[in-house]
Amino acid sequence: MTCYSSPGVLNTLYTNDCRKKKWQSHFGQGGTAYISTYININKEKERVALHFHNANEDMHPKQGSVFIPNPCSDYCKKCEMKRPPRTHHCSTCNRCVLQMDHHCIWFNNCIGYYNYRSFLLSLIYLSSACWYGVFILFRPFYTIMQEQVKTKGFRMMYENGTGFLDLPMPRDMWNEIQETGTLNVNVVLRIIAPFLFLTAMALTVFLKSHLRYVDNGLTTLERVATITFLKKQKMEEQGIDSSDSPAQKENENKYAGMKIVNPFDQGVRNNFQQVFGSNLWLLLLPWPVEAAKPFQPHKSKFE
Repeated sequence: MTCYSSPGVLNTLYTNDCRKKKWQSHFGQGGTAYISTYININKEKERVALHFHNANEDMHPKQGSVFIPNPCSDYCKKCEMKRPPRTHHCSTCNRCVLQMDHHCIWFNNCIGYYNYRSFLLSLIYLSSACWYGVFILFRPFYTIMQEQVKTKGFRMMYENGTGFLDLPMPRDMWNEIQETGTLNVNVVLRIIAPFLFLTAMALTVFLKSHLRYVDNGLTTLERVATITFLKKQKMEEQGIDSSDSPAQKENENKYAGMKIVNPFDQGVRNNFQQVFGSNLWLLLLPWPVEAAKPFQPHKSKFE
């Protein structure tokens, strides 16, 4: 679903414009497999219209605060079109994506508002599968390593020169595969078990980061924008001038004392329902769930 479903593409709204007729879904090919994402033009137009309706042009932050992300529409210079809030241009696919999180080369697709749920489910399934593999392989792997230390002693580098795991050289393994059609079980265990563990660790850290973003009502790009703002604020408060340009000097104290406000943060429960849906039975199942309507911030809450 993550690979073949549309994340929400803004450019489809302008397909009737003579300047935009050249744009097609296959222009978004990128990543590893050069697979075209299926896009239903009529459905995509409805989605884009919902996000435009979500724009609140009259909404302004309180004095001493700044909105990240911005609830107002802006203009994409690359696509030459107006776009709704939280929409970003993907340089890989050359298109604007609704509430874009990032472009994932592993899924060969942008991760946006309408495939973010399936992306998170993929991370959950992959990390769970890797930890399951670590669990069932830990005992035989530990037995092999225990026997190795018992017979050869504990060393960081054994005679094979491949470290603590004491693996055969790649050429030797290749020769063994050609001669016997397989590898020694102990060698396979010493390769697979550590690999699964490292992969499980990386996926778990990645998943934890994304769940934290959902908790705060942010995307990866918006989190990066928040961190960038905080860094500039800290530099300004410490009196560090990052540029000597006149334009930079005119904006002195632009960040100092400013408070970041996320107008799209609805609280933990509502933020997760916005992504995963309200049906608890389908919460973690690989079943297509129609995404909730984009949240529209209340103007009276922030003025």
